[in-house]
Amino acid sequence: MLHFERTLFSIQVLGFAALALCTSSQTVWGSQPDLPSPEDILNQSRQGLRFSKACAQGQKMTIAAVGDVLLHDDPQIQAVRDPARFTSLWARIQDLLARADVTYANLEGTVAWGIDRDKHKVRDPGFVFDDIVYSGLPRLNYHRYLLDDLVASGFDIVSTANNHAMDRGTLGLERTIDALRAAGLPFAGTRKASEGNREWFTITETRGIRLAWISCTRRINPDKAYPKDQILNCHNDTVEIEKLIRRIVRRGMADAVIITPHWGGQYMHVPKPKQIEISRRFLEAGALVVMGAHPHTIQPWEKVITRDGRETFVFYSLGNFVSGHRELPKRATVILNVGLTKRPNGEILVNGVNYIPVLMRRERSAEGWYLTAEALERHPQGESSNQVHDARILLESILGDRNRASPDSPLTTNPECSK
Repeated sequence: MLHFERTLFSIQVLGFAALALCTSSQTVWGSQPDLPSPEDILNQSRQGLRFSKACAQGQKMTIAAVGDVLLHDDPQIQAVRDPARFTSLWARIQDLLARADVTYANLEGTVAWGIDRDKHKVRDPGFVFDDIVYSGLPRLNYHRYLLDDLVASGFDIVSTANNHAMDRGTLGLERTIDALRAAGLPFAGTRKASEGNREWFTITETRGIRLAWISCTRRINPDKAYPKDQILNCHNDTVEIEKLIRRIVRRGMADAVIITPHWGGQYMHVPKPKQIEISRRFLEAGALVVMGAHPHTIQPWEKVITRDGRETFVFYSLGNFVSGHRELPKRATVILNVGLTKRPNGEILVNGVNYIPVLMRRERSAEGWYLTAEALERHPQGESSNQVHDARILLESILGDRNRASPDSPLTTNPECSK
């Protein structure tokens, strides 16, 4: 096996080469002097992040965010087989998810009963993996028990705007909404055809802090199936989203706006110029935090100071949360913790961020592959120790080690304030 540092270098070189081609074809935004290059963002990301008002007094809360819930064949087969069902995929880090005030993930796929891969209504087979109704790629569809298990594990909101939102057609999109509501799991990014007047944001409230969540996607599979007014599009609806953010802020409908876009190039470790541009536009409109998904790999994070002086935060891609991917860069991931403070005057700010390194383990068992996400520091010694080492190198090469947190330390995003 090639030494991982050499492999990582090759990944980055290829990523930057692709970005150079992309930038040359987008001269308008690629040449803007106020936008950093993807390389600059990566270099700054490695230095770590600190926020000037980290120790400000006020009501505090923490968001835990993870990437894609992307269930290929193996994870679904395991969920059917294991008494813990889907929870078996993240049971070893469940405590790290449940301790936050709000926990978020991207729901990559539909949860639609009685629809086959060709989008025909059929008899539902129940909780099985039949590869007809419930299936992996290319058209993802999961049993509703997934939503029950997410709720039981402490998840508070998911994004449904992604390229797999239409994998069971319009009916599948709407049945997914029904399943989410039945499970009591809030979502953002999609709506029913009959709900054209429904707002594109969802409110969560905890510790007296109201967050407005807006989710959008760059595209769906296939693009020609895009249902008008049912999925929010990050690119086509950018102006509409900016107006929505401003309206939420102006009317005091929430204390902070959180944007969760599905964007970027798959398997790239650096953002595309368009991601950088759109994130700036959302933040300048009044959003406080942007947390992306879709590449299935970790991308950099960044503190962005807006023109009005607010310190805002972007994490370009949270990678996968749980998946059946086999390649290490698609299994090395994080739990992101974002700390917020609401000051007595009503100002809301980011007080700090950290990440807990996680690896999606793949182990052979008598029944096939056994998959589970585990914090790197909790990973047992053994034959996979090299993978733990390589995953740590990869994550630190993107996010640095200054904001790395131990899974067994108390949850705090501004440790400098307790010294």
